Amino acid sequence: VMKKILLIFPLLLLLCGCKQTGAEYIISSMGFDNKDGLLNTCFEAIIINSETEDKETKVLEGSGKNVEEGIAKIKKQCTQDFLLSHCGVLVIGESVNGNQIKDIYEFCFNERDITLSARVVKTENAKKLLQKKADMMSAFFAYLVLKAF
Repeated sequence: VMKKILLIFPLLLLLCGCKQTGAEYIISSMGFDNKDGLLNTCFEAIIINSETEDKETKVLEGSGKNVEEGIAKIKKQCTQDFLLSHCGVLVIGESVNGNQIKDIYEFCFNERDITLSARVVKTENAKKLLQKKADMMSAFFAYLVLKAF
């Protein structure tokens, strides 16, 4: 009897519904602002629901002493992991200080999923820019449109 259970157990694991469903978060842009001395990290996420094929664009944010702390707070808002490999634009707000810029560049350089071809844009407020673009289109797409002119 024990041998039969051991033979059947691996088959049961395959049939237990281990397929991951839900939302997939594709990060198209990252934004950074100085908020009360902390680095506020924003993601423009394209959220794709794998069950219904619906897509929406949303800005997620988290603040911390560095980029990693901000991202850890953003991760708590997501039901699935996010993909940074599609991040094409880094938006840096004017309020970001030199040490924070150094932290941003070190993170992006060391993060294996962010390509070195990502464009860097400076703006008055990164979160506001990402929110405006999330309402209309992705910031990366907007950058490509502006570059064409």
